[in-house]
Formats: sequence, C-alpha cells, structure tokens
Amino acid sequence: MNKKLISISIATLLLSGCNGVYDDFEPANAKGTIQLTGEVAVGNELSVNVADADGISGSVSYTWMQDSEVINGLSGNTYQLSANDVGAYISVKAEYKDDSGNNESILIKTTQAVPEMISDGVVSITGIPDDGVIAFGTVLSAQVDDADGVESEISYKWFSNDVEIAGATTETYTTLVTDIGQQISVQAEYTDALGLVEMPISVKTNPIIDPASYSLTLSKSTDIILGDSLTATLSVADTTATYQWFADDTEISGATSSNYIVQNSDLEKTISVTVNYQNGTKALTETANDVVYSYVVKNGAELLDAMTKIAENDVVALASASGGSYADISDEVVVAVNGVKLTRTKDSSAVISGATCIALKANNLVIDGLVFENNDAFLVGAGSGDTECDSSSSTDAMLLMNGDNVVVKNSTFKDHTGTTGFNWIELKGTNSIIERNLFSGSDTDNDKSGAISIYIDPDIGKNESNIVQYNHFTNIKPSSSAHSGSYVIQLGRSTGDDSTGDGKHLIQYNLFDDIEVKERLIKVQGSNNTIKGNTILNSIGMISLEDGAFNTVESNIIISGQKSGGIGFSNLGHMISNNYVENDAYTGGDRGALFIHADYLDNSGNKTFIANYTESELKVVMNNNTIFNTAQAIAFDDKDGQCKDLSPWLDTTNNLIAAEMTNDNGAKSEATVSADFDSAGCVINSNSVIANNHFFVNALTDGGSVDFSTTSGGLDEAAISVNSQALISGTGAQSGIGADLTQLYKLSTTEVGPKTNWTFN
Repeated sequence: MNKKLISISIATLLLSGCNGVYDDFEPANAKGTIQLTGEVAVGNELSVNVADADGISGSVSYTWMQDSEVINGLSGNTYQLSANDVGAYISVKAEYKDDSGNNESILIKTTQAVPEMISDGVVSITGIPDDGVIAFGTVLSAQVDDADGVESEISYKWFSNDVEIAGATTETYTTLVTDIGQQISVQAEYTDALGLVEMPISVKTNPIIDPASYSLTLSKSTDIILGDSLTATLSVADTTATYQWFADDTEISGATSSNYIVQNSDLEKTISVTVNYQNGTKALTETANDVVYSYVVKNGAELLDAMTKIAENDVVALASASGGSYADISDEVVVAVNGVKLTRTKDSSAVISGATCIALKANNLVIDGLVFENNDAFLVGAGSGDTECDSSSSTDAMLLMNGDNVVVKNSTFKDHTGTTGFNWIELKGTNSIIERNLFSGSDTDNDKSGAISIYIDPDIGKNESNIVQYNHFTNIKPSSSAHSGSYVIQLGRSTGDDSTGDGKHLIQYNLFDDIEVKERLIKVQGSNNTIKGNTILNSIGMISLEDGAFNTVESNIIISGQKSGGIGFSNLGHMISNNYVENDAYTGGDRGALFIHADYLDNSGNKTFIANYTESELKVVMNNNTIFNTAQAIAFDDKDGQCKDLSPWLDTTNNLIAAEMTNDNGAKSEATVSADFDSAGCVINSNSVIANNHFFVNALTDGGSVDFSTTSGGLDEAAISVNSQALISGTGAQSGIGADLTQLYKLSTTEVGPKTNWTFN
C-alpha cells in the first residue's frame, strides 16, 4: 500500500529582484509586481495577480509551468492543481506592456513542490446483524471508502480465516456451511483518483455460527395435480445441499434436484423432499399436505367438466367450493371410464346437496370421502324419468352403482329432503363394496324408500357378491308414521323370479341405531345372502327374510328396548344361528325375537322354491341363539294358511331363552307364540328336530301347540353370566347353550362409519 505525505500550506510568495523576481527593464523603469495565492495542494486553485506603478492598460499573458516544463493550453491567471502536479514546483510568468511603453516579464513560483494528500482507502463489511452474530446463509457486502476518490473498477477477494475463498470475487458474499466457526474478511483492490493502487483489507467478522433454526419449504403443498412443477427451497444458502424426492416415503429415482415434475406414478401418493446439507451432516424433510390428484375441482360445473376429460384410473378431488357450488348440480354426473375415483381434498369442506344424480357406470370405480347433505332425486323437467338414476317401483336413486368392483366408502349421506321413494344408493353389478359410510336422516314416511337398495337377478353371475360392511345407519325415522314400504337396506327388489336368484351378498358388521321402520330394517328378497355380525340398538324393525331361500343370519346383536321384533323369516331353508336378541317388548301375532312367518310363501318366487325343492332341502336351522328379556321369543304367524303348502321343517338346537322378573318384559315373557299359526291349521313338520333348548320364562307358550323347550324353568332360574359388553351367556347347566359370545361384538359409533378402521377379530 502507498503511503501519502502530509500536505503543507504555504503562504503566497512574492519574488522580486534577487529574491526571486527577475526583470529585463532599465533601472529607471518602475518595476511591476506579481503575487501567487492559494494553498499548494491537489484540487486547490492557484491565482496570480500583477501590479505596475506605470499602469497596465493592455492585456497580460500568462505562462504556467510544472518545474521547467510549460503547461500547454493555459493562458489565464488561475490554475487548479491536480494529481499530475504532485512532486513538482509550479511557476507562472506574466508578460505585458505598461502604460509607459515598457515591456514587462515577471516570474513567480511556489516555494515547495505539490505534496501528496493524506488519505488511505478503507474497505468494510456490511450486512452484519447489530449483535454481530452471523449465521451461515447471511449475505455480506464490501464497502470501499477513499477520500482521494476511486478511479477504477474495484476487484474483491473474500477470505475465511485468512484463506482465500475460491470464486468469491464479487462485492457480495453469502456465508456457507463450510464457514461455520471461521472469520470472514475481504480485500479490495483499485486505483484512486491520485493514480495510486490501493489494497485495503477489512476487519475480520466474528466466527460464523450454525443458526438455531432453518426451514425447507415446498412451492405447492395442496391441490397438487399431475404435471405440477414443485420447488423445494432451503431457507439458508448451502452449496453442499443435495435433494431427494419421495412418493409415499419411497425414493423417486433420479429426482435429486430442487425441482420436481409430478408424474403419473405419483397419483394418490404423498410427495415429500429431503435436503441434506452441511456436507450431509444435517437433513430436513418437507411433506405435502395432501396426495396427488388428476384433477381438483371447486364446484359442480368443474366436476361435470372433469367427467368429459377423465382417463382410466384418474382421481378427481373436490376442493372447498369456490366460483360456484356443489348444490343442485345442473346435470347428471356420469362416470363412464374404468378405474376413476371421486374424493375430496384433505381439508375440503365440499358438500354435494340438492337434486343429485351420480351414475357410476364403469368398473373399478371408487367414491371415497364425499359428503352428501339435503339431497333429493335429480329430475328432468317436471317429470321423474329419463335420468341415469331412475329405477323401477317409482323409486329414484341419488348414487347409482352400476358397474363391477365399485367401492363407496368413508362418505356421509345425510338428510334426504324429498317426499317420494328415494334411495341414497342403488347397487347393481358384482363384487362391489359399500363400507364405512354414515347414513343419517331419511324419512321412513316415504314408501319404497331407504338407504341402500341392492339388486338380485336370477341370471348366474349377474348382480352378485356385493358387500355392505362397517357402516353406521342412524336417525332414520318417520316424520309422522313409518310406511310399510320403508326399509334401511333392501336386499333384492322383487317377490317374483328375481328373488330366486343367488345374490351371494354380504351384510356384515354394520351399526343400526335410532331406527324406526314399519317392519323391515333389513328387507331380504333374494337367495343365498349372509347377514352377519350387525348391531341393532334402540330401533324398531326386523331383519326380515321375505322372499328367496337359503339365507344365513348369524352372530347379530339386536337390543331393542322397544316394540320391535328381531329376525323374521319364511321357512325356506334359512340358517338362523348364533344371534343375540335382548329386551324386545313386542306383543302380537306378526313379530317376535325369532319370527317364522309363512304368509310370504304365496309370493311367486317362493312358490318356485316350494315346487323345485324337497321339504328336507328347505329345512330351517335355528341353533345357538340367545334371547333375553323379550316378550315373545319365538313366534309363528300364518293368517292366510300358506303353511299348508309347506309346513315348517325346523332344526332348533342349543337355544337359550331367559328372562328376569325385574325386567319390564319378564312377567309377559313367552317362549313360543303360535295361536294364530294353530288357528290357521298349520303344524310343524313332524321331522323337525328339537334338542337342548333351555327356556326360563314366564310361559313356555301362549296356549298354542308349539313348545321347543328341552330344559325349562321360571324367571331368574337360568344360570347366566354377563361379559364386558353387558351380554349374557349361559353357565353351569346352561354352559354351551345359546350364542357364542366370542363370535359377537357390540359395535359403537367409534368403530364404524367414515375413516374408521375396526375389523372383527
């Protein structure tokens, strides 16, 4: 670095004669005088003044010199000192003719050479927080100050603990992970206005620290669709950072930059990214708030539009309503492409309401997590025809499942608002599933109306093997009086030939509570179906096997507390096993905890079974059922004498029927009720098997002819125990009689319905 001399102020000097003034005039001539004023320093101005006693009327010419060299181009009486004058003496000569006609020439010079200025350049670092604590990722800047001025471009070198940082040659520098624990300094190099080369070095910073917190962000975290470009941003700069993208925690091959384009293989997966930094010693992961979709729609119009664009296996998600609504969607939503899924985005509040028709016409479709409220049938004009969701029997559907392997799950169906026949779901096809949904708020005043109606067909392989499981049905009641045509689930839709078809449908582990229908909570009009493991609480309505044969009803829990009935069935080869019925207060001729009704034998489909099967093939098995505190345990009814075509062939074994004196039903508890059955001239088939049935009630019969008891006793005489779910089982002499509680489970609202995961173990 160059050093500069201290500037010296000088007084102007007048030189005359041998003291510094030279002249060419005769002694008789009056001598002219000359003065030089101004501080001798770069940037200052020197000024010369000439006087003559003889007078000066003409002009004066001036010649300025640097040492002995004439400075060209100057003719005035002033001169501004520059950096080029440093180290030189400045002189000036004045020439003129005085008024006496004498030619005068006067010269004066400074008494010292022009000195250098006193100013070293300084470089400092800005961008340092007030507390002096610098985290890596901080942007620092170099600032140069020089009183002499800067004449050239400035070049920079940054240092970390006095070691030059490769590539750090600009005015700014962002601290890196590798700088942690190091002190940063900068050197500037330039030429000042004096022409001197300056190379000042800054003071070192405090050591760089690792920040206490840092973050990783995604450019888009919700409503991510195929083709989106995602960017991951680390809140601190780190040239050592490396990236890896994941789909459902599985590394995406080749996705190792800070940007990623969402691919088809990411559909319905959660995208995340991990950044490793500080040379891999630290890592952060950021995860999207939702999975990837094919389309995200925000109103009914966009949903309809998406249906015109979808491809196989696309996923369409309903986001919260914006720019419109999902109420009274203007047209039928028809899903006609295989593998499509309709769902809601994670935080969506989308509700489909009003007149609605969604027709699932393709295969392998999925409805997952949609919400339907205050719905009614979608009509065309003023009529009810010509829509995809129309069906027979003056009943319209809101959601039509018309393909194979279709799934409707985790959805809410709430508050049907119409006054005519209506099903939330009508199910055709094979191998479809309705599971973990909530159905609430249907009016059972309406004829031919319910939550789910499932088709059965006599053709083999058609409308078969569908499953309804882990759903919650509640608050399905009449506004005034329940209609006899209302139900919750309809399994088969005909009393004729369709009922002879093998449905092979499975209704299992559903919870029914706060239900009131006229008779049919689950109405069965088909064959070879299974109703298993369901819980019916505080409800009115039976599991009613009316048309069809060879159905199985097993391991269901029915605890009414009202005048309801439990399981009703025609004597057409059904299996009624391991069921638990408690606290049914119904008294009358057309219901019971277990109720054999022959009236339906006159229906055409049932007549087909009677004609095509032997009596032994149509034997009904009733075994290992527990009936506790009911008014009528086993009841018969045949007001029309239809049993004459087929007398009930019953295999009744290991049933436990008991009642308590303290229960409201105790005093009126009857084991078998058959008076109407007898009066119609009906009898039990003589080949019926009656064994190990233990009855402990007020009366074994109501005066009729049927008595199934093998062991009997009065109220409170049964040996029983109570398990953790308040279900009774036989002990002692009753051990092994009645339902096997290990195969029973009383469901609660936390175990079924949307987003639950309980399964029977």
